Amino acid sequence: MIMIFVPVSRAVVQELKATGELAELAGFTASAALRRAVEASDDETADYTAFGYAGVAAIGLAGETGQRLVLAGDLDPVDVTGADGDDPFGRVTVTRLRWRDATAVFVDEVAARPAVRSAQAVSQGRDLAELLKLPEVEALQADHDLLWHLPAEVAD
Repeated sequence: MIMIFVPVSRAVVQELKATGELAELAGFTASAALRRAVEASDDETADYTAFGYAGVAAIGLAGETGQRLVLAGDLDPVDVTGADGDDPFGRVTVTRLRWRDATAVFVDEVAARPAVRSAQAVSQGRDLAELLKLPEVEALQADHDLLWHLPAEVAD
């Protein structure tokens, strides 16, 4: 199994819950390339880094709600492509994500919304490497942890 983190919009969560399965989603994992790039010596550090990158990528999907969402799941490696690639951010394509494979949904608390909106305002058209350097994104990441929920706890 491979742990993945998929930044999603609320609409994607609703669709996944309704249909049970989606394909071709962008995600992040603690790949060997990510581990080398951040010099992660353990799984926890590498997973946390991949999760953080997914949280930054979720800024662009927060929409009007100003709320980031990241799905976490343990997937069969056949459902993920790119995990053996050389992307230093651990970007992968999830070729099949089933709702039952989601182990957690991470969501911003209401208090984070102004910081998310601030990051959204400066993030348009920027790639992940650029986003990670923006003060608004750095502040969001430092001050507002995404909160863990069981998938069943996430309301439509």
